[in-house]
Amino acid sequence: MIPASHSRTLALAIDASSPQRAEELSKSLAEVLLRFSPRIAARVGAPPTRVWFFVDIGPQNDWIQRTFGDEVSFAEAVLKVFDSLHHKALLAIADTPPAAQAFAAQYGFWISTPGQTRTDLDHLPLSALIHLEGLQAWSRSSQVDNIANFFSLLGFKKLGDLKSFSAAALQERWGSLGNTVFLRLQASGAKDPQPISPFIPTEPLKVFVHLDHPVSVIALLLHEVEASMKSLFARLEGRRLIVRRLRVCLRCEYSNHEHIFNIEPSTPSRELRFFKLLLENRLDRIELLNPIKDLELEVDPLPEKEQQDSFEQQAQNDQTKLSLLKSLLAQEGAESGFASLQDEVWPENMWVLNSDIFKSGGVSGGESGSDSGGAQGEFDETGFLPKFRYAAALGKAPRPALLLTRPRPLDEREISQLQFYSERPIERIEHSWWEGRAGPLEAPILGERRDYYVARDRHGRNLWLFQDAVSERFFLHGAFD
Repeated sequence: MIPASHSRTLALAIDASSPQRAEELSKSLAEVLLRFSPRIAARVGAPPTRVWFFVDIGPQNDWIQRTFGDEVSFAEAVLKVFDSLHHKALLAIADTPPAAQAFAAQYGFWISTPGQTRTDLDHLPLSALIHLEGLQAWSRSSQVDNIANFFSLLGFKKLGDLKSFSAAALQERWGSLGNTVFLRLQASGAKDPQPISPFIPTEPLKVFVHLDHPVSVIALLLHEVEASMKSLFARLEGRRLIVRRLRVCLRCEYSNHEHIFNIEPSTPSRELRFFKLLLENRLDRIELLNPIKDLELEVDPLPEKEQQDSFEQQAQNDQTKLSLLKSLLAQEGAESGFASLQDEVWPENMWVLNSDIFKSGGVSGGESGSDSGGAQGEFDETGFLPKFRYAAALGKAPRPALLLTRPRPLDEREISQLQFYSERPIERIEHSWWEGRAGPLEAPILGERRDYYVARDRHGRNLWLFQDAVSERFFLHGAFD
């Protein structure tokens, strides 16, 4: 267990393709790291295409222990995020930023035991002195190389060999630079403070992608968009934002025409797979007369809802699936919703379609305060949560997948072609005497009692039908799939 007051720094480095690209990544990837700590510093180091990130994780110790178990699992989680964004990273955790950078540059992956960073530094070669920087890069890196070469000529091989020299001795020969070298070799935040301030993102949530080879195939275009969306959504997660609307702009190569459209789900989300499916469905409707030379993605965000870890996680997963289904159906002009039960006796009147399933408020339909049947639907902050209550017999009774809204009468010829599974009814539904006439006013008078049977027709399909107790006629009510 790490003491709560102990200083710990995570140093992480990635290589970019160019100095300009390195400057861009230093801002965007710092936002990605916000999911792990609010205190982040970034700078472009040597070579000029390498970006260094320093994350203060000391105050996050309790959260790290609770969420990841230890610093090793925490470091692996950080690397997994960067790997998903196609960035190979060097990473180390130590008591000070300079030491963390030196370990990352030397080993690639290293976690120093809390309080033992000074001892671990002793084992590094003299050449590692150039990486002992942290937030403040060496102002004269060539002189640092000269210091390492000087001690190397004297027979020194490791940083621990410099323990015999005092701060005054190093300062006498190399001035303030010698004093800085001495302080950083102590690996003490109190002697060589490098505080990491809270990082406040200011970059717009927008991604511009120029395609070296214009694309006219939807599948290839989706591939190019996917990489940009991953980066954009990772930044959103760091900022604790979700997407209310995604604006997409595709610019053609041989004309000034632009394909501009919005992806706006019924419920704001940050599920990348969700938006990829919506985008793919939308792109299928676009006729690309000219190849696309560049594209632009812009997010209209909303703050995410704060929620304790692991609470109602299943409800959130269901919410994502329902949002995706409703948005896809809405694009096709189809109405969707939950078929919820009402407190009605007759099966054809028990179901109602609730289409506004993602808005707060009540659900149309009667309440079911007793166990006599019916259902109750509720809305809460996580989405629609249906709750059904059945009578004991109703829960065991078969129900068909296809249900007619108005039962159809059968003639004697149709009945003679059916094979009944039982001579006795499997279920009886009877209206209460105080509720008056059975069925809706526009429906035929079917009496006060129905005896239900299951029968097989000449095509092998199982039918659900009933006999009216008053008229003794048979009615087709549904079919099993």
